[in-house]
Amino acid sequence: VSVTQIHSAEVRYTTEEDRGGGIFYKADYECDGYIADRPGIAPCVKTADCVPILFSSGDGIVGAVHAGWRGTARGIAGVCVEKMVALGAKRERITAAIGPSIGFCCYEVGEDFYSELEECTRMSESHKKFAKRAFEIRDKEFEQIYQEYKKSLDER
Repeated sequence: VSVTQIHSAEVRYTTEEDRGGGIFYKADYECDGYIADRPGIAPCVKTADCVPILFSSGDGIVGAVHAGWRGTARGIAGVCVEKMVALGAKRERITAAIGPSIGFCCYEVGEDFYSELEECTRMSESHKKFAKRAFEIRDKEFEQIYQEYKKSLDER
């Protein structure tokens, strides 16, 4: 399953009816994350500069998110984990694989970005290549996933 991505924090549950959507035929929905709990359904995301994240509960519940800066600002990684937990995944067993994405070396950002992500811990004030500030988007995703893991410790 793969559909039009819209740089949101929308995570959609996928079913057998969605199988092949966005790959073999045009799907009629838009989102940036998918979860599934049925064999034979593989949630997929496409990325260029954004962060691809794959999730697994170890017992058949999987997820995939396309985390652009807007989805990151809205907590898409946490939204995916919460939806997996709602399906029955045990939070402490969910693992995540974070793929390559743009970073400090080449990600110049403007003030609109900072107004939404000002609490991030690793934003450079300047970068020698840019007049504006740069950002390491994967760090924010690591932080969100770590916060979800900490919730599992609090639940024990």
